[in-house]
Amino acid sequence: MNDGQDGCYVKVNDLTVYYEKSGVGIPLILLHGGGLTSQIWRPHRTFLSKNFQVFAPDCRGHGRTDNPLGTLSYRGLADDLIGFINELNLSKPLICGWSMGASISLEFGMLYPKEAKALICCGGGPALTELEIQEIIHDEEKLLLASKTEEVMRSKHSHVYGETYWKTLVKNLHQLLVEGYSEENYSQIFVPTLIMCGDHEERPGVEAYVGLFRKIPDSELAVIPNADHFSPTTSVELFTSLITEFLLRHSV
Repeated sequence: MNDGQDGCYVKVNDLTVYYEKSGVGIPLILLHGGGLTSQIWRPHRTFLSKNFQVFAPDCRGHGRTDNPLGTLSYRGLADDLIGFINELNLSKPLICGWSMGASISLEFGMLYPKEAKALICCGGGPALTELEIQEIIHDEEKLLLASKTEEVMRSKHSHVYGETYWKTLVKNLHQLLVEGYSEENYSQIFVPTLIMCGDHEERPGVEAYVGLFRKIPDSELAVIPNADHFSPTTSVELFTSLITEFLLRHSV
C-alpha cells in the first residue's frame, strides 16, 4: 500500500511496517537510530539512490510502524528485518544501520549469516558498561524534560498510538540498553562488515569500536574525523561517500 510519493506499507509477521524507497539496482536497507524514523535517511537517499535501490523502514514501534508486542528486543528487531526482506523478495540485500540500527545489523548478521551481502554498523554495536547505560539514561531523562524534545517526539511517533506514546517508546529503548546483544557471537558474522564511528564518540569510545572491528573476521574500520555519535546526520556527504565505496566493493 502506498502512502504518498515514496512511502509504502507492508505486513511483516505481526507488524504493519512503513518504509520509504527510491532508486534502482542492488537493494540497500537503511536502519535508523532509537527514537528516530526513516526520515533521517532522506538526505542520504539523494546520493545512495544513484547506485542502489534504497529501502528505509520505520523500525518496530517507531514512526508509522506499529508494535503489537509492546516491547523491543534486538532479537525481535532482527526477526522483523528478515521478515521485511522476505516479504519484499529482496535477495541478499546490503544493510546499513546507525546507533540502534547498527546493533540490529549486528544481531541480524549473527542470526542470519547468509541473508545479507554486507553490513555497515555506525555508532552502535560494542557492549556498554553498566555505568555507561546509567549515564545515557540519566542524560536522556534530563533531555526529555525539555518541552521542545517532547514536541519533536510527539510529532515523530504519534501516528499509530497517539500523542503520549513517545513515553512508552523511551522506556522500551532504555530496556534495549540494558538487554544488550550477543557479543560472544560476533565471530559468527561472516559477511563483509564496516564498523564506523566518529572520533569523538563518547559512550562507548573509539577504543570499543576498534575492539569490535577485531572480533568480526571480515571487517573494516572507518573513523570519521571531527565527528561524534551523530556523524551520519552532521557529515552527510562524507558518510555517504564512505559507505558507498564500501558497498560498491561488496555488492557483486
